[in-house]
Amino acid sequence: MNMKHLLSYAVGLMIFFLGCQKIGVEPQDAKSSKPPFLIDMERTDLEIVKQQYDEAERYALLSLIEIRNEKQDEIRKKNNCDSISIALSKIYYAQGKYDRAAELSMTFMKGDIFLSQGKYDDALKVYEQAAMAADKRGQDLPLKYRNHKVIGAYPLLGNYYLHIGNYERAREYYKDNYDALVKEGLNRSDHVGAASYRMALTYLYTGDDKTAEKYLIDAKNIDERTMVTSPQDYLDVLFMLGRIEEHRKNTTKAMEYYETALEYVKGIGQMTAQADRLTEIRFRVEQSNVWNQMGRLKLLSHVPDEAIAAYAKSMALRNATTTQTHPDYADALRGMAGAALLNGDTASATLQAEESLKILDAAVVPTHPRIAPTLIALSSIYELTGKSDQAAPLKTRIETILQKPLGPWKEDFMETAAFYTEQLKKANKPATSQYLEQLQARQKDKR
Repeated sequence: MNMKHLLSYAVGLMIFFLGCQKIGVEPQDAKSSKPPFLIDMERTDLEIVKQQYDEAERYALLSLIEIRNEKQDEIRKKNNCDSISIALSKIYYAQGKYDRAAELSMTFMKGDIFLSQGKYDDALKVYEQAAMAADKRGQDLPLKYRNHKVIGAYPLLGNYYLHIGNYERAREYYKDNYDALVKEGLNRSDHVGAASYRMALTYLYTGDDKTAEKYLIDAKNIDERTMVTSPQDYLDVLFMLGRIEEHRKNTTKAMEYYETALEYVKGIGQMTAQADRLTEIRFRVEQSNVWNQMGRLKLLSHVPDEAIAAYAKSMALRNATTTQTHPDYADALRGMAGAALLNGDTASATLQAEESLKILDAAVVPTHPRIAPTLIALSSIYELTGKSDQAAPLKTRIETILQKPLGPWKEDFMETAAFYTEQLKKANKPATSQYLEQLQARQKDKR
């Protein structure tokens, strides 16, 4: 998107979302030597740190409009527009508004956006370009740094293969990245912690929990010794350790990992908020992710009221940060639907599952694997409430999605299918329960 189009885009969005006469921005300090656009750019960054994404978007759009009226040379104006464009892309990515995020992104982050959307081929093209660009830059660097720059693109390519279920190929890229980091003497940095986590996933998704756990423990130990770049990195390690304990039917130990994750993210959120002099607790989105994990475990343990309480906390944090359009919010709604069903509230279960699907359909491509669990949930609820005609097209969508590997979403699919198989059996719906059992059998040895 060029600068002219970006400015038009900003004006259009500002008018559409806020209204020209109702922006309500505080007057600029007359004594400030900073131009208005720079003040609003700083405010944008602050609101992103606070995870107050609606306000961040508002200030970003205002700064773009102010840049249009600022007397600057074209190069400086373009650079400022690019900076705001990247900020807007981060905002929309956090909200799950992937189309807008991709339109504005100008870095390899666009590949991550495509990956989240399920546009895997587009993601691969971006990552391959990033690898070639790193290779080209590497030729001008001293030998010591050359390999690290080239290998730096490898995790991106590994992520692509992980998502399409080619775990061996993903492992090759991750291993090369891991070895390069160790060779550069970074074996105690959070970069190696992240590399260990990625290696663990390739084993976890192929059923090798023992090897996966080894890499996860290594990652956990590294993350606990260093200040991780992103708290979510440490949370992800704890989440996967919890999943392994769930595989072992040790739900108590699994919940301990999730409780540790919650304690950690609350503590660091309060500490960093005080350091930054913020009234909001930081990392609320990350807290929401933990509550999702806790709610899921309570649901699978058939403790519906506790599951509802956990999911409600997750959703409240998403609403507070205006990220209720993100697919993770849809996952919470799906969990709420399952808990409502256990409590006999089919009306709420239906509405929540329908809303979950609506959010996912707005965020990702229609064949994205992460939609499959929600399709299972909603079609099963329709069957349980005598709406088989509404379940039929959802089953068609499920079959289409299952033509390709589910990748990282296979476990959620299998869990959801098993949960609803049980509910259908209890309701004496043998045909539908057998159908779900067949789906699980077909997927058992697939990626």
